Amino acid sequence: VPDCAGGFQVYGAGCAGSGGFTPRLWGDGCPAPGGRFELAWTSGLGGAIGLLLSGGGTGTKTIAPGCELQILPLLRPREAFFLFGSGAGGGFQVFDFRLPASAPPGDYYLQTVFQDPGGPNGRTVSNPLRMEVR
Repeated sequence: VPDCAGGFQVYGAGCAGSGGFTPRLWGDGCPAPGGRFELAWTSGLGGAIGLLLSGGGTGTKTIAPGCELQILPLLRPREAFFLFGSGAGGGFQVFDFRLPASAPPGDYYLQTVFQDPGGPNGRTVSNPLRMEVR
């Protein structure tokens, strides 16, 4: 159990891709200045390339029919990665992070866009995730 005031909250919804699966984004750990946490993705298309986006709010924009970014305005940087596993719904990934001690407290918003030929316009998005840095 993290010993910090920060945390994660899933909100909104992603959109389905191959096989009807919607990629899921999860957070765990201590999102505090100098703290460690991890982000995990499940239920995506194995081998898919994704782009982790960060935002400063909960504004929305449709990027494909039925798919919305829900973390606007977008912030930089953006990180590309791929999912391990194979097949529809079998994709997964986990990354460990440490926030710099100088990281300002506040709410940060995360969401991932994946290339997925089974999704609207060849894309799918994960659920958005609010990261509370305290």
